[in-house]
Amino acid sequence: MPELRYAPGAALAAAPGSLIDLAEKGLYEELVQAMATDGSTQVNTPVEDWTPLQRAAYGGQVLTCMNLVKQSGAKVDLARAFDGCTALIIAVYEGHIDTTGTLAMLGANLNHRMTDRTTPISVAAGQGRHELVQALQEYG
Repeated sequence: MPELRYAPGAALAAAPGSLIDLAEKGLYEELVQAMATDGSTQVNTPVEDWTPLQRAAYGGQVLTCMNLVKQSGAKVDLARAFDGCTALIIAVYEGHIDTTGTLAMLGANLNHRMTDRTTPISVAAGQGRHELVQALQEYG
């Protein structure tokens, strides 16, 4: 398993009202407004190693993930520089089956390999999340 900068299931520190905080809470409209207000129309630009889509996946925010990809142009397979983790792998780590399914339907690469060569299915299997393994196999 790759070493992560957060413990799965633990809350990440984010300034209240920041772009990544809004994404994690599923506040899509507020997120879009904040991006317009601060001139940050780059939805694919990481903030503290996280894109809004990755934080929404971390928070299990299905609708925000969908809106970020379909309406705001977030790249579903954009990987973090330090570990190669995508929004899909983050959703798998957190056990968010609905978010995992949504990202898969939005075209996430189910065979993406992190820098340590792990894939979404190997992460799910390694955590004993059989329902996620099955769901990923069905989407693949």
